[in-house]
Amino acid sequence: MELQKRLVSLRNQSQLSQEALAEKLYVSRQTISNWERGKTYPDINSLLLIAAYFDVSLDYLIKGDIDMMRKQVDKKRIVQMLLLLALSSFLLGLIGNALQQFTGRNERLLGSLFLIVYLALLFLFLKLLKKSQLKTYRGILAFLQDKKVKQSNFGDESVSLAIFTLVTWLLMFLGGAMGSFLFW
Repeated sequence: MELQKRLVSLRNQSQLSQEALAEKLYVSRQTISNWERGKTYPDINSLLLIAAYFDVSLDYLIKGDIDMMRKQVDKKRIVQMLLLLALSSFLLGLIGNALQQFTGRNERLLGSLFLIVYLALLFLFLKLLKKSQLKTYRGILAFLQDKKVKQSNFGDESVSLAIFTLVTWLLMFLGGAMGSFLFW
């Protein structure tokens, strides 16, 4: 969180308001405010503009914030993957049921292809969790809420796997039920 402190300091030393700095950096005043409060981080173009405007190095600006930025990127990717998995679980049930209703039989090929896509997404999600050193549902929640991740034991991992399996099954069931209702 050094960037926010450095940005406020540099802006105050130059006797600029947030509005004036925003005009110089081609962003909104709210964006400057978000950067200074640590709510968001500037993109690389904005970092370059800030460094050039205040005549400081990028290293000076972001030293100590690189791990925080990496965590923000990982958090965003984990949320995206969770949403993709939830949506694909739901669609797997919906499409499978719709195909059965329209054709009168199970369309195994299309269903299998969709299942392969789902399993590929699951594999990518698990790879991302491993990279982020997250093993349990509790760990994922703590990570997403910027809390300290507790070390887990085997029991926690088993419960997490059971919860994940149950949620996936429920989403597939919901999709299937909705498919029955819509395509009856």
